[in-house]
Amino acid sequence: MLLRGCTQGELDDFLAHRATYPSHSERFARWVVAHRHAHNLTAPATRWAGPSGREVARRLLHDEAPATADRVAGLLLLLYAQHVNAIRHLTLDHMQRDGDKVIIRLGDRPIVLPAPLDRLMEELIATRRGHTLLDTPGAWLFPGRRGLSPSGGHL
Repeated sequence: MLLRGCTQGELDDFLAHRATYPSHSERFARWVVAHRHAHNLTAPATRWAGPSGREVARRLLHDEAPATADRVAGLLLLLYAQHVNAIRHLTLDHMQRDGDKVIIRLGDRPIVLPAPLDRLMEELIATRRGHTLLDTPGAWLFPGRRGLSPSGGHL
């Protein structure tokens, strides 16, 4: 099918009935229209199924089977779009208590953690364990097997 001479009806018919890989064909049609290789065509809209990870976030909030550290790290990743590397570098200095609110500083902005994430964060702080002979977690919110110095280098 040549897109230059293609009508909108032909494109719609092809995508609806004859495309071997419909999702790839739709993406290609959107690319062609976006890059102005086909002036007389309209690309099909994409269907958005809602935020990804909603079910995972719900399970991390309410299912007590996963470890608290895994639940908190997963929620920081899903709800606040934090990279794993940023999460692993969090220390107790990033956390603050203001009355009944638990506040985390991600970048420049302090964020009040909603329930039940606030409870999970407090549980993590109270129960975290280090992986040293003395089993002390130090200042790290997520202490790992290989210690990091506060500057980010390995100890």
